[in-house]
Amino acid sequence: MGASRWLTLWAIISCTGYASSMSLGEKSRLRDEAKDMFFHAFNNYMTHAYPADELKPLSCSGRYRGVDASRGDVDEAMGNFAMTLIDSLDTLPLLGAFEEFSEAVKRVIDEVMFDSDFVVSVFETNIRVVGGLLGAHALAVSLKVKGEVSLQWYDGQLLEKARDLGDRLMPAFETNTGIPYPRVNLLRGMSGHIPSSSSTCTACAGTMLLEFAALSRMTGNTSYERAARKAMDGLWQRRSPHLLVGTTIDVQSGDWKEQDSGVGAGIDSYYEYCMKAFVLLGDAEYLDRFNKHYAAVMRYVRRGNTLVDIHMYNPSNVAQSYIDSLGAFWPGLQVLVGDVPAAIDLFSHMEKVVTRHRFMPEAYTIEGGGFWWHHFLRPEFIESAYFLYQATGDDHYLDVGKALLRNIQEHARVDCGFAAFSDLRTLKHEDRMDSFVLAETFKYLYLLFAEKSDIPVALDDYVFTTEAHLLPLDIALNYSGLEDILNRDIPVEDVCKRRSKGENVFSYSAEFFEKLASAAAPPVPDVPTRCMPVNIGGQSRRLTRLLPQQLNVDNLEHRSLLKEMGISIISQGKGQLQLIHNSQDATTPSDSDEGIAFMQALIQLNAKLQEESADTILVSVEKPESLKQVLNAGSARFGPSLLTDSDAQVSGSLVEVAPLQACAPIVSELSGRIALIERGSCMFIAKVMHAEAAGAIGAIIYDFADSKGGTRHISMTGNGSDVAIPSAFLLRDQVVSLLDAVQRGQDIFVHLQSAREDYGNANHNEGPHKANEEDRSSTGGIEDGGEGMHASGAGSSSSSARDLSEPESIPDASGEHLSDASAGCEVPDDASGQNQPNSNGATEDAGNAFPAVDSSSACAAGDTTATAASAQYSEPSTDNRRSSPAACAANKRPHAADRAAVVSPP
Repeated sequence: MGASRWLTLWAIISCTGYASSMSLGEKSRLRDEAKDMFFHAFNNYMTHAYPADELKPLSCSGRYRGVDASRGDVDEAMGNFAMTLIDSLDTLPLLGAFEEFSEAVKRVIDEVMFDSDFVVSVFETNIRVVGGLLGAHALAVSLKVKGEVSLQWYDGQLLEKARDLGDRLMPAFETNTGIPYPRVNLLRGMSGHIPSSSSTCTACAGTMLLEFAALSRMTGNTSYERAARKAMDGLWQRRSPHLLVGTTIDVQSGDWKEQDSGVGAGIDSYYEYCMKAFVLLGDAEYLDRFNKHYAAVMRYVRRGNTLVDIHMYNPSNVAQSYIDSLGAFWPGLQVLVGDVPAAIDLFSHMEKVVTRHRFMPEAYTIEGGGFWWHHFLRPEFIESAYFLYQATGDDHYLDVGKALLRNIQEHARVDCGFAAFSDLRTLKHEDRMDSFVLAETFKYLYLLFAEKSDIPVALDDYVFTTEAHLLPLDIALNYSGLEDILNRDIPVEDVCKRRSKGENVFSYSAEFFEKLASAAAPPVPDVPTRCMPVNIGGQSRRLTRLLPQQLNVDNLEHRSLLKEMGISIISQGKGQLQLIHNSQDATTPSDSDEGIAFMQALIQLNAKLQEESADTILVSVEKPESLKQVLNAGSARFGPSLLTDSDAQVSGSLVEVAPLQACAPIVSELSGRIALIERGSCMFIAKVMHAEAAGAIGAIIYDFADSKGGTRHISMTGNGSDVAIPSAFLLRDQVVSLLDAVQRGQDIFVHLQSAREDYGNANHNEGPHKANEEDRSSTGGIEDGGEGMHASGAGSSSSSARDLSEPESIPDASGEHLSDASAGCEVPDDASGQNQPNSNGATEDAGNAFPAVDSSSACAAGDTTATAASAQYSEPSTDNRRSSPAACAANKRPHAADRAAVVSPP
């Protein structure tokens, strides 16, 4: 599964958005309250603890290494180097506290040293201290350039501090594998009373690259980045055949010591840095690695709407009975890579845990009960809420942040700061306030409620590290001495990371583009806000702001974007609208080009849909006579193909299975029979494999929700080379009578076959879902990486967005590239969000089924510059329930597109 699958998936989801429920006034008050919370913690640290590493908020004193009683490994984060001050430095300017920032930077420069004789965690020291210094340095430079008076004195001193500390961590990388030791002595390197263990966690070794690459790019010393890259390579080379990694590894032998695999403690930020290394450095190798890991996680680690730990070599085995809270960062990462529907679904489950316990326990059971009852005010949950709000604009995430803020204020705030909890059941405090509370938790809370105008820097020009420190994207330009290890050969489809507002979560400025275009070395992959082609200055056109599948003519922002790109909407009466492109009406030539590309894609999509006009199969009920009927059904993209292979047809008695959703081995007797299975809780392919194992010769999976009068089917996707029986998908209201008969003990005999006329029985008596010549329809479709979905109309074709290629353009006599408008045109509608979670809150699809589309018999002529295309379709009713995994807010600002469509609004 390539990145384009996920990125395209998110790009084509569109819905009408969420109703705003929080006023700007309330947001502002919550923003200010979050700021006050930060300063309550920060000022108490500076008053009662500095220069200690941490504040003890109950005793109003500092925690010093070697003075306070040892807490074991947790103390290895500390080195008596004012960790909380350094970790919180770059939060200060984001809150507009420039004077305080300036004074804090001076104190670090003048008073903090790193030559203490302590053994420290390489990982923690890197993310909290090296990252804190680099983030503060980047913001100090940016604010100085912008003229901030209080920082005109700054001359890169924090960068020198970071270089000094980086040099002290480098001896840990001297191993056979390149994977660093977990600890190092700040004064003596690897000779200073280092514990004998050579095992390190995957995240410990794999969360160095962002900070070390930034250090290399900022100082010109490539050794840091090379060392961190070698560590990443060492982990990647030892992945399992299932593309999973374990929890701990021996740094000398490379053997996995703990083979549990998940996304929580011990592994979490390794996956994060695979993705963000691509974003920060423009190296396609890391994107490829992330895509493969992500596919494996979503295939093996995901269980319904949660993530569990499994065995890296035997992923069918669940390794832990609990889920640790560090995995709460995963929905935020899913947002950044474009899989927003899956992020919404997973976050919804986590939200239930938080609501149940006020905070997220350090570990909790799959059912949501507490397992480890500690809570340290960790940031991961609010981090995901922040990114989901950025992606969707859904005020629900503001409400989530508000509830968490209130709980922190009510239960964690004490006179000298904010105290962690040793037991959430009793809300008993612990004399502990970790530095990440200021570096991350309060930072994300503030940013959640802040407007862009409140933030002094453009966050789109930075990457958040795992500790929420800001590293500037323009360091990708500073690759001198690293040309031999960079891999920039990547298609633009894998680069465009979309969010609902049509912008990339990570984006470069126009000025950055100009630098790339003029760079002497091969350019870093193009990651612009509007995502133009990689070959800067090239002639190819890409759709970026709106795809034909997304178009919702009732969406005012869609209309505005169409207008920007030279597309006008004309009423033709009888509820029909025509969209016509005129290059002269576009805001800029680039917008016009994008408009042409939209029309080309419209025509290309129509042609593809017409070619696949029989992508459904039939379920023929042959007895009893009272139920005799033929039903249109969705096909499966795994197992024997009923679409192409006549030998795949099967007939047999229908049996309702137990368990009903077949997510566990089936106990029903199925030999020679066809299994009837309810959709929900696990992947389609898993259900069919369980049916096959129980002796079934075929399977019918039916939806857990009615179609409500629509004619939607799903083409089930999955990696199913081992599946030997055919399967079909029906809507629940198609099987109501069958279910009733089966449950009453009647013998139901069915036949699974193709709907094509070249083989199989085309002479059937269609039920209510038959499509006649007048209403025969085609749809666009989307697939996900879990159970997968592919929308299709009844008796119609369906088209995967992943398969939608760039349309060819035809030059006219003047050299202009015109779209070929000779074909009939259809426009798939935007997603209506009607796929709902099952009764357990679990969902199988990370997307929406598109409604049926009426075929247009002709395309309207456009202007003399570019041919226009037209199409007509019926606008669906919309259902934007937040709990739906298909819910999104792509309407906030999707990028615009080009050409024409005729629309019948509701």
